[in-house]
Amino acid sequence: MHIAWTEERLFFDGDGYFNALLAAIDGARESVVLETYIYYPDEMGRWLEQHLIAAARRGVRVRVVVDGIGANSWIQNWDPKLERSGVQVKVWSPVFVGPFLMGIARGLLRKRGVSRLLSQTNRRTHRKYCVIDGRTAFVGSFNIARQHLPKFHGPGAWRDTGLRLEGSQVAHISHAFDHAWDRGYTPAGKRRWFGRRRLPRLHADSLVRLNLTRAYRRRFWRDLLARLRGAERRVWITNPYLAPTHSLLKALTRARQRGVDVRILVPARSDVFFMRWVATSYYWALLAGGVRVFEYQPSFLHAKSVIIDDWAMVGTSNMNTRSFLHDLEIDIVLAGERAKTDLAERFETDLAAAREITPRDRRGRMLSSRLGRLFLYVLRSWL
Repeated sequence: MHIAWTEERLFFDGDGYFNALLAAIDGARESVVLETYIYYPDEMGRWLEQHLIAAARRGVRVRVVVDGIGANSWIQNWDPKLERSGVQVKVWSPVFVGPFLMGIARGLLRKRGVSRLLSQTNRRTHRKYCVIDGRTAFVGSFNIARQHLPKFHGPGAWRDTGLRLEGSQVAHISHAFDHAWDRGYTPAGKRRWFGRRRLPRLHADSLVRLNLTRAYRRRFWRDLLARLRGAERRVWITNPYLAPTHSLLKALTRARQRGVDVRILVPARSDVFFMRWVATSYYWALLAGGVRVFEYQPSFLHAKSVIIDDWAMVGTSNMNTRSFLHDLEIDIVLAGERAKTDLAERFETDLAAAREITPRDRRGRMLSSRLGRLFLYVLRSWL
């Protein structure tokens, strides 16, 4: 059975994305649910708060889930007027010192208690989406922060990709929110357990890709590798945090050996100081396998997308172990030809503003030396 979105619109800058999102919130009649990794108490954060409060005062049920680390500054500056206006907020995996130390103490009395607690603390929600009235969804790599907005930062604003979607599979995104909501804490650190709800049934051909369970992670990971192994024409990847697993590296280099056009676009500079070193440590294996690597120059490239032949995906997942094994992520498979074409054209536009990495440049000579490769391998393993 063919599955498609009834609406599928791509955004490549924060101004357009957030203008459309806020307009949709203003038109909400029943519900607004929003989940985000980063929520800063800056101009963008306050702007969104105003629209959420206005929706709640109209009688719309408004619920927000934020990550306990990514949105920590917003949580610390929590404004009670949100709650008074009817906006409900929960925190995913908060890091409160008192409860955390109590958890360590309890964990010492149980087998594997401490390791389980640390594993839960390490699992963040890296998802960024909003669903309005259960019908319209906004998904992408945009956090709630002014750094994504050209109107504040001009050409220096982060380069991201987002989607506005409508269709039956938006219900899967709503289920993902309920899963996080049931397990969240109030900003004051209180928790009320609602029990387990039935999870959405996601198959390998689902347009919404979630990693709520180990089975989902394994299913979609294997599907991605299978698509790479079966690629015939192109593999175009845009990702800000490049740290691929061995199996992913092998799939990329073998695709290139078959004659597939394999290109990877990463940022020339990062918001995480050590990530450029980590990404650099993988360049040698990629270049040696014939994969072309490009560094985007104008600003920080924060977008996450994959194009394999005529299949395309946009979302929040990074090419690193955090996304593969730990964090909650959401990715959307494009169904319409127009959207796929727009994404491919944008990749080529971004590529024109990037510099290709070759073994001949200064960093390439360091990578090609045995000492340089050994240093970067040790650094990569340690990080």
